[in-house]
Amino acid sequence: MQDIHIVCGPPASGKTTYATELANELGAILLDSDQVTERLVKAGLILAGLDENDRDSPVYKAAYRDPVYETLFDLAVSHAARLPVVIAGPFTSESKDSKWSASLKKRFGQKVEIHRMNCSAEERRDRMIARAEPRDLAKLADWNTHLKQSGELWSVYIIRCGDGSLYTGIAKDVESRFFEHESGAPKGAKYTRGKGPLELVYQAEIGNRSEASKEELRIKALSKKQKLALIAKANP
Repeated sequence: MQDIHIVCGPPASGKTTYATELANELGAILLDSDQVTERLVKAGLILAGLDENDRDSPVYKAAYRDPVYETLFDLAVSHAARLPVVIAGPFTSESKDSKWSASLKKRFGQKVEIHRMNCSAEERRDRMIARAEPRDLAKLADWNTHLKQSGELWSVYIIRCGDGSLYTGIAKDVESRFFEHESGAPKGAKYTRGKGPLELVYQAEIGNRSEASKEELRIKALSKKQKLALIAKANP
């Protein structure tokens, strides 16, 4: 069997461009999820009385996500008997799984090269606006939900330390970040070490990292009285 490559990443991260260049370089078959299954997915959604451009709802993901990926894999096995294959698709949850590479090796009987694409959330949003694809409209309309689904949504949080002082930070996973502070792990903030017990008293979903950092700086500039008022307002 010839080599198999998977190019994955969130929407508008450059998957198709990179996968096309890689396929041309390798003389490979390109299997892009947006091209291979697009007509059939649209037909199925229309038949079910749903929005043909839906790619984000739980209904779409439950009905089509796995079948689309399985179709790509079946075609890859068929073509890889003769030529290298490049698969392009989001594979959002799979790419976060540390065992995915081993799972693919077991599936295909050989190592699969994984190419992870990414860029800033701001750049992805700009690309979506520029390309004006109908399937991006739902993402753009509720950007924070899209960021959360793709693991890119940042939140700001405030921790009350045992001495009454307040620590402000940002994280994509606030609960995990709080555990790092609370356990005194090396990745936790130096400020919170030895200042337990710690209490997570405030958190708010903001958007991309740049936006969260700006909100973090804004909160840090507040007086303690103003911070306590912010905390009280969020916890009536």
